[in-house]
Amino acid sequence: MVNRIFSYLLILLGGLLLPFSCMGIASTSEVQEIDTLNDKAHAFRYINLDSLHHYAQQAFQKVNHYDLGKAESSNHMGFYFFMKMDFEEALKWHEKVYSITQNEIELLIADIGHMRIFQRTGRNKEYYDYRNSALQRMKNIEEDYTVFVEKKERLRLYYAYSEFYFISALYHFYLQQQDEAKQVLEEYEKGIDSNAFWSLEKENYKDDAQDLYYHYIKGITQLNDGNYSEQLALFTFDKFFYTWYLAREKNYPFFIGGALQELSNLMIRPSDFEFFLRWRSSALNQLGFPLTKKLPLILSQEALSISKEYNDLYLVVKSYVTISEYLNVHSEYQSALDSLSVALEKVNQHHKHYYHKHHLNNGLDSLVTYDSAILSDDYTEVLWIKKHILTVPEWIARIREQLSFTYASLGNKSASDF
Repeated sequence: MVNRIFSYLLILLGGLLLPFSCMGIASTSEVQEIDTLNDKAHAFRYINLDSLHHYAQQAFQKVNHYDLGKAESSNHMGFYFFMKMDFEEALKWHEKVYSITQNEIELLIADIGHMRIFQRTGRNKEYYDYRNSALQRMKNIEEDYTVFVEKKERLRLYYAYSEFYFISALYHFYLQQQDEAKQVLEEYEKGIDSNAFWSLEKENYKDDAQDLYYHYIKGITQLNDGNYSEQLALFTFDKFFYTWYLAREKNYPFFIGGALQELSNLMIRPSDFEFFLRWRSSALNQLGFPLTKKLPLILSQEALSISKEYNDLYLVVKSYVTISEYLNVHSEYQSALDSLSVALEKVNQHHKHYYHKHHLNNGLDSLVTYDSAILSDDYTEVLWIKKHILTVPEWIARIREQLSFTYASLGNKSASDF
């Protein structure tokens, strides 16, 4: 009798679960498993890229019926490939989201993922196409915030909004539109103060990585300002120092390396180093390096080491350029040229790895420090743009700027004009 009752219960339970499977409704256990994997992927994005990829890929592959979880994992994969600078693959993963879900938050994050890629690669039209799409989705979301009541949804909502403002600020900054970049961040700050990014009551949830990203970008957008006063210089220093301090406490290597590099940038010129040594000696001591005139160089080298370990090619190249700028300022021109040559070769390696189909034989499609036989219309970087290759113009422009200074200092005018 007991066995018969048990059999009836199993049949009843199977009958209850069968409709959910046939209807394509995700079980509670599937939702919990996929959400956990996606949460881990999100948490690792500025800590360890391999871990980010591992958890995002697991989430994507394990989904049976949980489309929202699959869409989130696709966005995580898009972010991973963006950080690896495989922009075409990143675009493919963000594109998947549009066919997986109708959830406005994940669709918004996919739009912002496109914005991030096109900002980095200097594609203005495409950037604005997806920015306009993102703005429309934000308007749709704002019409009924109360739909998003779950903590996870509200965290994804904050992530989406903060990324939108941060990427927008970077877009203006790299176009040397400092006022517009600052205005975007001010709008973000007003949103935080007015609780505009949360769907219900005042939230206590935090995303440490987004908080670090805000301080990092706040510091960056103060640079190259026409009115670079001493007060503004100290404010910028404090933002980068705070980013470094908090990133070290919470183990975010991306921000540790990025903040050290920016601190180095601030102090490259001897007069600037002396200024910060006078007004921020306590903070400089906390960095843990000797307070000599070589401190900016040491910080850049440390940033380079951290960026290599984190495996961020973009920051690696930026570190080599910062090192070369220090060497140029201190009249070590041949060493600066060596550092810039390495930076240029890193860009070539990136191009060969991800765009091998575009790459020509015999090195004819490689960037060179100087070649008198190449005319301006035939510069490799110009040809890349004409071929619609997703490279990073700002990356190459910084290298060329320092190469021009280096060659001019070495007395090679033709190479300086290249």
